[in-house]
Amino acid sequence: MNLPKLIYSVDTLDMKPMDYEIPAEMLPALLGKGYLYFWKLSNIWKAFPELKPLVQGDNVIIKIGYAKAPRVIGRNKNGRRYGIGAVARARESIRAWEKAFDLDQGSIRARLYIMQLGEVNDMLAAEQSLHSLNQGSDIWFTPWIEEQATARNVAAPAGKTEYYLARIQTLYAKFLACQTKASKAKGWAKMKANGFKGPSGWSLPINRKGESL
Repeated sequence: MNLPKLIYSVDTLDMKPMDYEIPAEMLPALLGKGYLYFWKLSNIWKAFPELKPLVQGDNVIIKIGYAKAPRVIGRNKNGRRYGIGAVARARESIRAWEKAFDLDQGSIRARLYIMQLGEVNDMLAAEQSLHSLNQGSDIWFTPWIEEQATARNVAAPAGKTEYYLARIQTLYAKFLACQTKASKAKGWAKMKANGFKGPSGWSLPINRKGESL
């Protein structure tokens, strides 16, 4: 299996929103679209040494999730500023870890390998299909995150339900498999059954003009 190549190394100190800002002329082409992303939680063993034996070689902690293609990253005199959604979400996620566990800013990196662009409904259906099969399994990393938060009497970082610990080849195969037509159909059925709500209870940003896949 040919693994994906690194496309962004994301951190919360050296990287700035302007580094992934979307030019205004590119925004129209991204409306109604989203990213299915695949990135590694890097350097985490420096903050949690007990993880070092678990993330050797091909064993990695990967976050797989959805982000709107253009994501709001601030404002200027002309109005809202938008950034590449997958990059912005990765940066927000590692910052959530740093805040939750009182880590120095910039101490964790996200190594972003894939940001698959597609229609909102398609990308969400693929994501929901993957999580419905793997959340609660022995590769799901959420229980460890919650244990650490409980031990420190803090709230677990946002996005905690989308992390998995396994061989990168295994996780990449799952990432590819969730994007088949059959997997998307199962994901869409799951979304409908949940009233188009995500794991945290928020409404999913579906395109209601095209609810059938």
